[in-house]
Amino acid sequence: MTLPVVDNMKYVVVAIDYFSKWSDARALPDKSAESVARFLYDDIICRHGCPLIHITDQGREFLNKLISELFRLTGTKQRVTSAYHPQANGLVERQNRTIKNCFLKVLQDNSNKWSYILQGVLFAHRTTQHTSTNFSPFQVLYPREPVLPVDICNLKSTEEGMIISDDLSIISYDDVFDKVVFHKTFEKMLNMRSIMEDKVHTNIENAQVRQRVSYNKRHKTDSVFNVNDKVLLRNPKRDDRKGGWSSLPWKPKIGYYIIDSINSNKTCVLMYRGKVMKTRQNLSNLKHYFDKDV
Repeated sequence: MTLPVVDNMKYVVVAIDYFSKWSDARALPDKSAESVARFLYDDIICRHGCPLIHITDQGREFLNKLISELFRLTGTKQRVTSAYHPQANGLVERQNRTIKNCFLKVLQDNSNKWSYILQGVLFAHRTTQHTSTNFSPFQVLYPREPVLPVDICNLKSTEEGMIISDDLSIISYDDVFDKVVFHKTFEKMLNMRSIMEDKVHTNIENAQVRQRVSYNKRHKTDSVFNVNDKVLLRNPKRDDRKGGWSSLPWKPKIGYYIIDSINSNKTCVLMYRGKVMKTRQNLSNLKHYFDKDV
């Protein structure tokens, strides 16, 4: 994600867990492989452990020898999305939009201060109930709600070795560190975590069904593609690049592509003037080409 330069920081790299929806981000001065690898090692691996699967787009900051070696050493499998198809990594793309919207709401016209509130914005997201899981990412990750300033005000320290809460329940430090009490509390936490994970899994499945139905309503298509079909490829410059309005909506300017092969994940390999393209394209970015005579 690219933002205005602040203290030599211009980019934000974002990672999000698909189960808990917990997100991590760091401001970076550049998009080099070293900067991204340092973020993955420091903020992800050293804090949460090695991920089993890591999904990225085709940016060169993710597809390089350094990142490949890092994943090889940690045993992580890398999955790469097809070109110009952000839906395949929609969770991070939507999080980028959320972060930008929060910057606008908090900073108003002081957009050059975004790097100072980045972690605060992430904390607000982590402690807010997610619509897919019905739990906050913090609660899913730590099986408890975070202690906020308002919670501190509701707890008052009295005599040494005692804590009294608003409901007048008194907890002794001796009880807290008693082995029997500790093991019982630990077992309850494990049971609560198991129940919560089952609920989160069910809620995510229900949310995915709703989202799939909504997406299909908004993206209806009757196009069916086969090998050797003549097609045109959508020009992404019109959507996400400055000055794209002056570009043609479909490319190439002259001629057409031919579908060389179709994969099971709704991607395909195109061929132009007898040369097979290296980059796979998503079928949603194609449309049939018809000769003028036809």
